[in-house]
This record gives sequence, C-alpha cells and structure tokens, in this order.
Amino acid sequence: PGPGFLYPDHIIEVQPDYVNGGGTIVWEWYVWDHLVQEFDATKDNYYGPTGVEDHPELIDINFVSVFDDGAGAPEDWTHANGIDYNAELDQIVLSVREFSEFWIIDHSTTTAEAAGHTGGNSGMGGDLLYRWGNPQAYDRGDASDRVLFYQHDAKWVEDGDPGEGNITVLNNGFGRPGTDFTTVEEITPPEDGFNYTLDTGQPYGPASTVWTYTAPLDDFSSIISGTQRLPNGNTLITYGVDGTFVEVTPAEEVVWKYVNPYAFNTQLGPEATIPSMGLSGEGLEDLLVNFTFRAIDYPAEYLAQFTVDLVGRSVFYNNSTFDGNTTGIDASDDAAIAPDKSAYLPGSGVATFDNITSYSRGINGIMVDLANPPGEITVDDFAFKMSTQVGANNTPSTWQAAPAPLAVSVRPGEGTSGTDRVVIIWADGAIANRWLEVTVKGNDVVGGFNTDTGLLESDVFYFGNRIGDTGSGTPNLAITSATDEIAARNNPGFGAAITNLFDFDRNGLVSAVDQIASRNNVGLLTKINITDPPASPLAADQSSLIAAGLAAALSPALLEQAGSASRGESPRIAVAEDLHGDDDAFPALLEVDLEALGTEGGAVETALDDELLDALLEL
Repeated sequence: PGPGFLYPDHIIEVQPDYVNGGGTIVWEWYVWDHLVQEFDATKDNYYGPTGVEDHPELIDINFVSVFDDGAGAPEDWTHANGIDYNAELDQIVLSVREFSEFWIIDHSTTTAEAAGHTGGNSGMGGDLLYRWGNPQAYDRGDASDRVLFYQHDAKWVEDGDPGEGNITVLNNGFGRPGTDFTTVEEITPPEDGFNYTLDTGQPYGPASTVWTYTAPLDDFSSIISGTQRLPNGNTLITYGVDGTFVEVTPAEEVVWKYVNPYAFNTQLGPEATIPSMGLSGEGLEDLLVNFTFRAIDYPAEYLAQFTVDLVGRSVFYNNSTFDGNTTGIDASDDAAIAPDKSAYLPGSGVATFDNITSYSRGINGIMVDLANPPGEITVDDFAFKMSTQVGANNTPSTWQAAPAPLAVSVRPGEGTSGTDRVVIIWADGAIANRWLEVTVKGNDVVGGFNTDTGLLESDVFYFGNRIGDTGSGTPNLAITSATDEIAARNNPGFGAAITNLFDFDRNGLVSAVDQIASRNNVGLLTKINITDPPASPLAADQSSLIAAGLAAALSPALLEQAGSASRGESPRIAVAEDLHGDDDAFPALLEVDLEALGTEGGAVETALDDELLDALLEL
C-alpha cells in the first residue's frame, strides 16, 4: 500500500453453499465501471470540459479527498465503510467516507447491466441514482454546501419504525471548519419511483435534514461509529473511538448509555480508567482500547445465527468402504452418510424405505448437527431405545433400551452451515433389523430439563434397519425375502455407489456376500406410524398378521416372481415345511395378500400361529 496503488471499492453478492461451504458470486458492482474525468480528452471517461458537473451519476476519478489538514492516504480513494439494502426498492446505499457522501445504486440489474449505464428498474444500470453529503465531489457546490465529514453507516429507516424510508447517517464531523463535533443526520431522499429528482445544475436535495442530533464535544468520534433508528422512535448511536453506546430520544434526551467493558482479551472493571491505544495520526490519537466499530440493536424476538437448533439428523455406514473402513470417529465418516436416507419424525405418517437402511452391520452410526449448544455435549444428553425385531409398534415407550454407544464425539463447526456435528457409533450388529429411537434431550420433562443442548423441547427421531432389503416390501412392511437375494444376484458389479440398493455390506461391490446377507436375514419390519401423541401399541392378536407377512416373504409364489429358484432349493421353505410336517402350509401362505398385511383391519386368515412366528423370527 502507498503511492502507486489505488483501491476503488466494489460490491459482490454471494449465494452461500450451506452444504460444502463457500459460495457463488451472483452479482457484482464496481466503482471502476462508472468513472468520469474532464482532465484529458485523450483518456477514457472524458465527457467534455464540464463532464463532472454534467454527469453526477458518475464518479470523478480525480476527486481525492485527503484529510483537510493535508494528511491522509490518497490510495484509499473511496473507502466505503457501510452498506445497506432496501428490498422494496431493490437498491443499495453505500457510505463512501473519502467522498463524504453516501451513494445509492440499483441492485435490480444483472451484473452485466451493473457494469454499464442502462438497465434495471431505474434504467440507469450501475450508475449512481443518488448521492448526498458533499456536492463538491461532482462540481455542484462549494465548501459551504458540504454537510458530511467522513461519515459512517448510512442506512434506511426500517419499515414500521418512525421515519420509515428516511436515511440516517453518523456524521463523524472530522475536519469541519472550526471545532470538530459528531452529529446524526436524518434526511428524506427525493424519491421519484425508482429514481431521484435532480434539478439541472443543482446538487441533490434535500437542502435540510429532517432531524439532526448534535453530540456533546466529549463524544466526538473521528472514525468508525454508527447509528440506527429504533422501533420506539429513539436513535441508537455508537461513539466508536471510546466504545460508548447511547440511546437518544427525538427530543435529544439520552435515556440509555453503555460503555463497552471489553478490551481485546481483558474485561475492564466498572470504575476502571480506559487506556488509550497509544496511536498517532489523524483520527487515531483518541482511540481507546475498548473501541467499537459499530453496535447494532436486535429485538428480543430476533433469532438468526443466535438460535439454538437441531438442524441435521443423519445415519451413516460406519466401518464401510465409504469411511475407509474405520471403526472409530473421524471426519471420514461424513463420506459414509447415507444421502438417500432421512430420519423418521413423529407425526409424518407411515415410515418409508427412505427411513430404513439395509446395511449388514445394522445401525452403527448416526450424526446430529446442533447449532449453538450452550453446554458440553456428551452421551448423557441423549437417550436411545430400540424396538423388537418385527414387532415394532407405534408406542416407543414400550421399547427396550438400546445398547450403549461405543463412542460419542463432537466435531465443532463441522456440521451443516458450521454447526457442531455430534457423531455417535455402536458396535456392528448391536442394533439390527429393528428401529432405533434417538432422543436429543431438551429443557422439558422428556429431556429431564436438560440445558446442555439449549433445546427448549426434546427432539425425537427414528431410523430403521432391515438387513438385505431392497425396498420391495409393502407400504406398511419392510420385507427381506428371496426377492432381495435374487435381486442382488442379478445385479453384481464393482464400484457400487453408497446408494446402491444391492450392496448390503457397503463395500462398493455387489457379490455373493450380499446375497448371503439377504438370505440370512429373511424377515420383516413394521413401518412405524408414530403420531403425536403416540398411538396404542399393536394388540397381541395381531401377531398372526406379522407372522403371515413373514411367511409370505418365504412363499414359493414370491420365489417364482423373483426368479427361477425352486421351492426345494430354498432352505427357508424347508424350515416352513418342517414346522408343519408337510406341504399343507403352502396353500395358506399363497393366499396372503401382501397389501392387506399392513392394514389396520383384522388378521389375515392363515395356518400360522405364535409357535410358527417365534420359529420364523429365529431364522
């Protein structure tokens, strides 16, 4: 920095990428695209000998406003120090310190239009729609017309607040004729649709302010600082050099004052003398160690980034090829998140295959993304239950406790949108062919009035697992059957994606291992339908319904539909035959209506009983 350098401002609008971080620039505006000069007719941006006066929509490249006593840094040519957006007008106001002006530009343009002089709601492209504070900067006034002196923080008064649509600005007052003092100025800009009125040869109005507050001389703030109109009509003022914030009424009465007690890594006592920064140079000698660029008032209901929230619930395939077959917790687990699976939430209707994994190791890893948890997150901030195999009902209060996790780890800032990612893992196979209930404890009865997570209410969600299932069940049952085994047999191959339906062991390869996983886990899982409050559990006499569904999964009819395997070749069919001593069971099995299995009606008539159900569950 120094002689030979120039720093003209530009604005970029970024669309954030909340998944991968970073973002994409979607709009840009550059000072350098809107210049005028009347110094040299052979150079660019020459509009005649009175071009600056004739084109107030352009920026005089030869206007260099060093500090009035001859100091300053001319390479810091414009020094924008504040920006605000008006959504109704789709316009931007920019506080440009070195010009002692604020400018308004059109945001409704494309980036290409913003680089030119036409387009947008105003029809003026990226040229200045309005400027106020120092007509000398565009040759339509002299020193007596100057109002602003190295100002900060020009912004529109919010809709609904007293003075809405006006613009307030903190006028630092540095370099005034005579004594320096700080003021707040409020003006009503001369709007004309999406443009602003301007008389030929005259500076932009208004000629006078709507309201001006003059700060005591002791509160003079040569640099930084800001101001904001509050909903009650008062005005918040930041005197930046000494870290002082005040609230002033329209009648100029100070009704609230706060002095920033923080200085770097130190907190100052209430009676402590605030030391100087010990700097020299124009505007710097008054800077104290508690200096503050700007204070902003947020209403009590404002949430935004301060919100404590649970923003992500994921299941991942721990100890799979996608996390490098690691059994512990590390950043590689993110690559093993199942992108096609989502948590089941109470009240969302009947669960679907999207809520159920088919991983051969069962449910062995989940992640929870928490925004701004106030406490240290540990295993004690969670509760885990699991259903029985097959007999999952819609009353999780009757479920048994799940095995304790092997590990719980927090990865700060590595979750969605920079949240804290809590990773929880279990032993392989500890939670298989059943539902897992996860409760993230909140400050309520359910969570035991937990305050670590910061959640006002506990968050409850579910993931299911049915090993070897390709999703070929019924609307109300997840079923692993010969259909799935044959599907894996018919779809072998390398390079299986994490979403591959047939790679049950998630090793990136569909092979005989996956067929065996399906064969060894024949069975079904009820697709839960948990309401809020939860519904009643399945009645005892519905066991025949479940048994019928499982038996149907073993039936030769389904085998014939799935492929060419014969009844006699299937060990699962042999088990069913042995239980009944002959083939008599098959007519009943063949009569099972799969669609009827998941209904809430009466039990399907079959030859199955509880003894058969128990035997089938052991397969």
